[in-house]
Amino acid sequence: MSVRTKWLALTLALLVTLCYSFVALVNFVHVDTNYTVHQRDNLLHIAQTHHTSVQDLTQANHQSSSFLRIHHTLDIPTPDTATSPVSKPRRFQAHSQSVLNTHKTHRQKVNEPSFTVIHTVQPGDTLWHLAVVNHTTVANLTAINQLHSDIIYPGQKLRVYIGTKAAYQKVVLKQYAKVGLPINLVPIYQAAGKKYDIPWNVLAAIHRVETHFSTGYVVSYAGAEGPMQFMPATFQEYAVRAPGQTGAPDINNVDDAIYTCAHMLQADGYRKNPVAALYAYNHSFTYVHNVLAFARHFEV
Repeated sequence: MSVRTKWLALTLALLVTLCYSFVALVNFVHVDTNYTVHQRDNLLHIAQTHHTSVQDLTQANHQSSSFLRIHHTLDIPTPDTATSPVSKPRRFQAHSQSVLNTHKTHRQKVNEPSFTVIHTVQPGDTLWHLAVVNHTTVANLTAINQLHSDIIYPGQKLRVYIGTKAAYQKVVLKQYAKVGLPINLVPIYQAAGKKYDIPWNVLAAIHRVETHFSTGYVVSYAGAEGPMQFMPATFQEYAVRAPGQTGAPDINNVDDAIYTCAHMLQADGYRKNPVAALYAYNHSFTYVHNVLAFARHFEV
């Protein structure tokens, strides 16, 4: 065999080897992998471990919730079948996420600090209800609390919000508006309640029952006056001036009336006997029942 023939044979063998290697590589890239769910697994952890996203993982397995069954087999999407831009090699994903987190942390330090709200789970609570109340999603609550199922238990501590305090206050104010509270007066109820150790929602409930949140001059057929319906002599006995107000306390000034109401309830021993203190405010057990009912309604 001539030298030329040998070189041709070697070249041909090399080309055949390269072709087989290429086909094997293509087949390897396109093969889907499977993963068996273990105890304490969650979608976020599985997605990060396999360099994909929760969105692609749920789509590949036709899942409509974040609930996982132990020993269930999941299809792991490959890069060519993934639709989410998050599905990229982990080293690039980790770098971009790190830069993003650094930017967020820096911005929060400069402008507003990070703010976390903890909720103690009550009987009857569900993740769906907590998600609706806090304007978030079940998937987000599951992720930030590292939950492995949708099951929660009374007494359990859950993070229901992580962000800035200003943004959370906007969420809370929306909830107040949903239950019919005048959001401009909520800070006054809260400040007066804090000063005199009276639940602020009770002050709001009295205002609602007495005058439907009136903020001006109101006189009843019995002679009670102002937004919180004081008899003039009673107002004079407990009258206090609210912060930011000038002159003598005014029975028709909503701020002064709310603070005076809180002061009177404290003087009548609300903390020891709420029913007796409310009855002293208005001598009617029907009135007491209505105030307490609205107070519960305003607990958001």
